[in-house]
Amino acid sequence: MPTCSPTSANSCAPATTSTRPAASRDALILVRVNHFDLLLVGPALTASPTKLHAFHAASAKYPVIELGTGFLTDDVGAAGASLLEEIEAVLSSKLAKRQITPR
Repeated sequence: MPTCSPTSANSCAPATTSTRPAASRDALILVRVNHFDLLLVGPALTASPTKLHAFHAASAKYPVIELGTGFLTDDVGAAGASLLEEIEAVLSSKLAKRQITPR
C-alpha cells in the first residue's frame, strides 16, 4: 500500500508496504503512527473483509483512493491519468481547506 507522508511543506516521501501476507498489518501500523495527506490502497486489501474493516477504522481521518482490481490490467496511460486526476483533486481540496482554516 503506497502512502505519502509529508517531509516538508512542499514535498513528501512515500511510505509503502508490500503485497506479502504481513503487509496489511504493516500498513495499519503506518497509518496509526504517521500523518498522511492521502492513502492509496491496492486491490489486495479489499479481498479480506476483516482487514478492510480494520483499515477503514484506522484510516477514517484520511482521504483514501482505492486502486480497483483492473488497475494493473487497464490501459497504462488511462489508468495513470485517471489516478493522477484523483490524486490532484484530493490534494487540491486539502490545500484549499488549509488555506481557509485559521492557524
